[in-house]
Amino acid sequence: MRVRRYNKFIVFLFISFMFFGCKSKSDYHINLHHIDLQIEINRFDRELCLLNKINYESQLQEIAEKYPGMFRVFVEQLARAGKIEDSVYVDRLHTFFFDKYTQELYSDCQLKFSKLDKIEEDIENAYKHIHYYYPDQEIPEFYSIISNFGVAAASFEHIIMFSLDYYLGADYHYYDDLFPKYKSNRFREEYICSDIMKVQFGEIYPEEEYSGNTLLSNMIYLGKKLFFMELMLPETADSIKVGYRKEELKWCEKNEGKIWNQILLSNVLYETQTLKISRYIDDGPFTNAYGIPSDSPARLGEWLGWQIVQKYIETKKIKNYIELFEEKDAQKILMESGYKPKP
Repeated sequence: MRVRRYNKFIVFLFISFMFFGCKSKSDYHINLHHIDLQIEINRFDRELCLLNKINYESQLQEIAEKYPGMFRVFVEQLARAGKIEDSVYVDRLHTFFFDKYTQELYSDCQLKFSKLDKIEEDIENAYKHIHYYYPDQEIPEFYSIISNFGVAAASFEHIIMFSLDYYLGADYHYYDDLFPKYKSNRFREEYICSDIMKVQFGEIYPEEEYSGNTLLSNMIYLGKKLFFMELMLPETADSIKVGYRKEELKWCEKNEGKIWNQILLSNVLYETQTLKISRYIDDGPFTNAYGIPSDSPARLGEWLGWQIVQKYIETKKIKNYIELFEEKDAQKILMESGYKPKP
């Protein structure tokens, strides 16, 4: 900082901010200079925006030949226009593409995301971390798409896609009619890489194999996912990783002991009923859980799972994070963590 009189004071403030204002942002920095990795985002969204009614069928065929895997996913799973082997999908897509609301959405996405340089850089940096910890992990192909609010980020075989229409800013005019505010608050560009890392975690550690069937095992699985994001996105704020507003994160930190104590009193830690578990891990305007006040944020089980995983790493002085992620015994992680937040 080029400041003459107050530079020492500003340095002090900067250091204070780093240590107290951005928890975990600098805990897991690693040297990536030796990793040569180039990421390119395929602008599938732009290809669709360039379609016109006059040359529609020939242009569509060109896209199908250029991006065969992504084209199949888009036609069959996102647009739900039928199988690509059945030519009826061509007419169905025509209706889909040239609907006036779709055209408006396409135009808005191109205006907002004329370039994806920063997003590409963020994804590249995240996957350098992936390569560091998982050198044998295949790096997927990346596609920016427009799904008409079908999916934010998802994977299919060797493809990871993210839908630009989910990141147009919390105040985008169509969101209020389609989504509750607690969801649309996260529909911002800074969430793209975070959402992609959540998808990647699920690719490496599938939920059906690693999450278990109790509230505790689900909490630990989700907590591992957030710790995975700490490793891969060390510069990303905790509020973005967990999807909380800053005041919601502060509420959790202030009430951590009370939340944990209430879970123990409610005797739900080993609950296996899906409806009861969902009270602690499902999204919503607040956590709809027993004895938890309505000014709480949603997904408290996820946040607590993160704290337990962090405590386990600290207590056991864990260095092999891969073994941690592969450990399926949630009870072991809880007991050996010594997790006992003050009420």
